[in-house]
This record gives sequence, C-alpha cells and structure tokens, in this order.
Amino acid sequence: MAARTFTATTDNLWSNAANWGGTAPVSGDTVTIPVGQTCVFDVDQTAFAAGLAGLVISGELQASTTPGAYVLKMAGNVTGAGIL
Repeated sequence: MAARTFTATTDNLWSNAANWGGTAPVSGDTVTIPVGQTCVFDVDQTAFAAGLAGLVISGELQASTTPGAYVLKMAGNVTGAGIL
C-alpha cells in the first residue's frame, strides 16, 4: 500500500506506469490527482482484492472514451475539490 501521485510525465493515461513514478496504482493504494493535472481513467480494477484505499481529486479525472470496460474499485472515499 503506497501513496501514488499522478504526474502526467508521458501522457494523461491512468494505465501508464510512467505517469505514477514507475508503478501504476494497485489495490490498497491512496491516489492523488493534483491541481493542474488531467488523468484519463482507462483501466479495469475488478481484479483488485479490496480497491483503492482513497482517491483525492484536486485536478481532473475523466473516463476514457475508448471502447472497453473500465471499473474504478474503491475501498475508501473519493475526496477533493477537483472535477470527476
């Protein structure tokens, strides 16, 4: 369980590990989308044991428009003053 902060180092995709400092979020992590960042959620987390421990949206989290199954699994709260 770690704290992961989205950086948009390479692109704006959640699935790109480079945007998270080398490791994309896993079950139990707490995730932050900082002010000024836009992250496109493009993963299926149904296989996560518990889900994310928390999600802080200070920037913007968008759903992918690419056809597919995308599931955000939460074990904790979604907080922040950003855009979902």
